[in-house]
Amino acid sequence: DTDFQDDMLDVLDQMAEKIASQMRESRVKYRDLVENASCIIFQMDTQGKITFFNRYAQEFFGYSEAEILGRSIVGTITPATESTGRDLKIMMQELVSHPERYTDNENENIRRNGELVWVAWTNRAIYDDKNRISEILCIGIDRTEQKRAEEVLKNSEQRLAQIIDFLPDPTWVIDSDGKVVTWNQAMENLTGVAAADMV
Repeated sequence: DTDFQDDMLDVLDQMAEKIASQMRESRVKYRDLVENASCIIFQMDTQGKITFFNRYAQEFFGYSEAEILGRSIVGTITPATESTGRDLKIMMQELVSHPERYTDNENENIRRNGELVWVAWTNRAIYDDKNRISEILCIGIDRTEQKRAEEVLKNSEQRLAQIIDFLPDPTWVIDSDGKVVTWNQAMENLTGVAAADMV
């Protein structure tokens, strides 16, 4: 009976050691994957302080791990206020308290050198053993070039619309679905129909 118990304890010890070894191996693989990912990955605690910052994030934002860990996200990689006027300090507080509202989010960020960049974020809450939020995992992709291209296109479209509107000849434009997208001032004068009623 005692021999059987000893044998069982040995088997359980071996199983526990094997499981622990696999978990260590799994953590190492996970850490390598996260460290070498070609996207921004960081974690922050419920106070908004950075607890993990992968290599790509360090290169992207210009902070070493030693310089950024333990510091608040606001004032380092996130400005207090976006150039659009949105209060990012409040948004970050809401992200920590209600992460489900910010599962997918895009906002302006700031590099160490002061350059403003746009990042599309995916945010997930990490829960402790009592089912309380302990940290937020944030994965981001740089969208700065796309944002700039969208802005250039938007400005170009606005300029074109202004040019068409001031043409002396009645001019209107339809899209591929046959819907009116432009109805200039001369068309309004000719037909008596306002652009707002046609576009």
